[in-house]
Formats: sequence, structure tokens, C-alpha cells
Amino acid sequence: MLGFEVYSLVLGSVAAQAAGSVWLLACEDRIVRPVWHGSDFRKLFRIGKHVFLQRIAGYMTTHADSFVVGSQLGSGQLGHYRLGNQLAFLIPTLSIGPFEQVVFTDISENREKQRFNRRYYQYTWVAGITLLVYVVVFVLTAPVLIPWVLGDQWIEMVPILQMFCVVMPTGFMAVINTNMAKILDIAHIYTRYTFIRSFVTLAGLIVASFYSLHATVLAWVLSGLVFTLVNEVIFYRSQSIVIFRWQKRLLIGASWIIASWVLLVAV
Repeated sequence: MLGFEVYSLVLGSVAAQAAGSVWLLACEDRIVRPVWHGSDFRKLFRIGKHVFLQRIAGYMTTHADSFVVGSQLGSGQLGHYRLGNQLAFLIPTLSIGPFEQVVFTDISENREKQRFNRRYYQYTWVAGITLLVYVVVFVLTAPVLIPWVLGDQWIEMVPILQMFCVVMPTGFMAVINTNMAKILDIAHIYTRYTFIRSFVTLAGLIVASFYSLHATVLAWVLSGLVFTLVNEVIFYRSQSIVIFRWQKRLLIGASWIIASWVLLVAV
């Protein structure tokens, strides 16, 4: 509005991050001074380096697709792609995240095997069923809600939304496994996996983008479904605390059945 055009988005983002940092410093109960604790740093770096590398790979997976779609299919198709992705994950992202933080903190305080399994499956069961119901409701109501909320010009985005949302249940289970891996001190196992996933996903998106937007979305979704299964295999083979119980098997099976139904309808 003041003539900065696109730079206003950059300035707004920087201002928001700076304000958050200042607020955290203001809430501290002590004066913040620069210090160096080499032993503490080495302990943090042992796990932190893997978290850092995994986030880089995750950033590639979640943002490189925009470059592929925009360069191959144009800005109009990119708008449908990005908005469809954001709307599909909007409510679960806002609701699951805080819930996960509470459970993550609770589990990290007590690593007794039986209690760990109980909390893990309570969280997985409740959130997993909720997301399965959400996917079904979302798929059935999207053809009515999208024209009503956004207008008729966005009606062609409905299949994109429907395809994107099918990865939510399995994707959630993959994220909780990755977070649990940090507590169980097996975070390093996922570093190579996340880079392999990023490059394979990107290669699939590039190939699919030569055909159509729907083919690109389908490639992203199928890649997500397959790699979440790989995530499960890695998690259960890398530790002996969390047991592969029937609840997880049922959720994975139900997720794939619903995903197959949605993809058939959308495609």
C-alpha cells in the first residue's frame, strides 16, 4: 500500500520474526548475554545437526514443487496448486500442531516403555481417526464449499483439494514418528531418508509437470503415501520401545483405502 509492492511481503515477514524474537527476550526472567558452553553445544549439535539437515530436505520437498509447477505450467496453475495445498492442510495444521507439542513434552518427561506406548497410541488413535473423518467430510463437501466460499471461478480447484487431503492421516503418522525419533535418540536415521525422499519427489514432480497440473498433484500425493510407509518401516526397525500394534495397522489400512477411493473420484 505504501509503494513497496512485493517487498512489503518481505518486510512484513521480517518484522513479524523480529517482533517474535524481541518478545521472547522480553519474557525471559534473566538478562540475556552471549555465552559459550562448549560441552552443552556438542550435546545439542549431535542431534541438532540432523534436525537441521532434515528441515533443509523437508523445505526442498514442500517448496521446490512451487518452482516446478510455476516454471512448467505457469503462474495461473501455480495459484491453483498453492491455494489447494494450503486449504487442504489449513485446519489440521492449526489443530494438530499444538496437540502434538503437549503430547511430545509429556512423553519426553517419562520414557518408561509401557507409558511411552500408551501415550503414543492414545495420540495416534485419536488424531488418526479425527483426520480420517476430516478427509471424508472434506472430500464430500468440497464441491459445495469451494464455490460458496471462494466463488465459482475456483470450482476447478476441487479435485486438487481432494487429492491433497488424502495424505493427511499417513503424513501425520510420519511426523509423529520423526518427533519420537528425537526422544529415542534415533533422529540420525531419518537424515539420509529425508534427502532421498526430497530428490525422488522432486524428480517425480518434474516428470509429471510435463503432462498437467492434476498429474503433478497426483505424483506429489503418491510420493507422500509411499514414503510414509517407508517412514513406518524405518521407525519400527530402528527402535524397540514402540511396538507395532494393531491400532497402527488399522489406521494405515483405512488411510490407504480412503486414499484410493478419493483418488479414483478426483482423477
